[in-house]
Amino acid sequence: AVALDDRTLGELRALLADPRVVAVGETGLDYYRDHSPREVQRAAFAAHVRLARELDKALVVHNREAFADVLAILDGEGAPERVVFHCFTGDERAAARVVEAGWFVSFAGTVTFRNAPEQRAACAAVPLDRMVLETDSPFLSPHPYRGRPNRPGRVAVTAATVAAVTSRATGGRKAPGNDHGNIGAMFLSFHCPS
Repeated sequence: AVALDDRTLGELRALLADPRVVAVGETGLDYYRDHSPREVQRAAFAAHVRLARELDKALVVHNREAFADVLAILDGEGAPERVVFHCFTGDERAAARVVEAGWFVSFAGTVTFRNAPEQRAACAAVPLDRMVLETDSPFLSPHPYRGRPNRPGRVAVTAATVAAVTSRATGGRKAPGNDHGNIGAMFLSFHCPS
């Protein structure tokens, strides 16, 4: 975030203008690691939000212990139409706020961790048409692979946990509205150049 000056922002804008680019990010705020001062993180994130909105790109949001500030920036700058909260680690209330805004919630291997019942509660509260699964490879391997490098095939382990959680939340009925269309709704609202 510290390196984001006007020149770098101009270069980023030029790269994002390419029609093959479908999203801005992963970008956001990380108050756990704090690799950059928080005010610098907020300014960089706000600039990325503006670019995503101006260029009609999806926004992939990184949020770690900064949910209130992430929301304040999205609301203050005017979020783009398509937003996904990558590797969501919030609680049920935070998930409801994301869904209420019309954004997507993405779950990774952390939803399978034994010490993450709040994540499973959040998962149960998210309609499938607002949910995405991811690996965040090589990080966040699901249980029982926790601590080992993740890989794409392990998303099936995460999916099994999510299926169990959402099945209980819907009383065993198939939740409506998700036929693999979420990725398309987030990222594929562009035309492929010939």
